[in-house]
Amino acid sequence: MSGKHLCQCLGFANVRAFRRAIAHGAVPVMTFTLPGRRGRFARTRDVAAWLVTLGKPVPPTL
Repeated sequence: MSGKHLCQCLGFANVRAFRRAIAHGAVPVMTFTLPGRRGRFARTRDVAAWLVTLGKPVPPTL
């Protein structure tokens, strides 16, 4: 996945916010660059796995 679709799936308001999150290490999935291509990419499988975790309850911490 890449571009606007990746940003939308991860819940970022725009590409600029996504870039800032990458710079701060706050993106919930691994992203990477590809030689000869612009932008950041993520495996669709990783994004789907992350989305599945959003519906699970988080156990309380003491």
